[in-house]
Amino acid sequence: MWNDIIALRSVAFWLQWFAVALVFIGGFLQVAKVVVDRRVNVLTAIEQHPNNQAITSGGATVELTEKADRQANAHFMDSGAYIAFGRGNDAMLVMRSLDSFANQNGKGEILWRGVLALDAADTGIGHPIRFLKDAEYLQIGFGQLPANSEIKKGSVILTLNGVVRLEIAIPAQRMDNDRVLIRDLDAFKASLK
Repeated sequence: MWNDIIALRSVAFWLQWFAVALVFIGGFLQVAKVVVDRRVNVLTAIEQHPNNQAITSGGATVELTEKADRQANAHFMDSGAYIAFGRGNDAMLVMRSLDSFANQNGKGEILWRGVLALDAADTGIGHPIRFLKDAEYLQIGFGQLPANSEIKKGSVILTLNGVVRLEIAIPAQRMDNDRVLIRDLDAFKASLK
């Protein structure tokens, strides 16, 4: 074969077209690699967004303004507060404190404050932060706050994983027995997108 010029020309012809085909295949593979790399980058960015991270720790500061003329200047060392995100009858995430504070501000208002922590064994641990979009309400309670009190305003500042900071306004309302309920969580849910 090495001495047959016609056979060598035929082999050269096919090798040339095979090389051209390999160039096109290589170009196609490079384009495909670029497309796959872009998709990987997009998915990595989505996965690394703080709201997609699993909840591992959390804390909250709750402040309520109660309409009341009675005197109060207390640190309730054995009576704390709690918040609970709920859906139906199920608690999705609960934070508690062992103590709370109540102070009359001289304007016919008592300011209630609690600094809460997330229990490491809470059922919300391990879920992505964005799972709180499924919450239907937020329930708040203070152990020493009288039942059926009139709440003028308040706020919950929630920190999850030490990175995500979320705020929820507490609207004016009469307490439902011993709890404050927030059913309109639309602004909160919008911040989780």
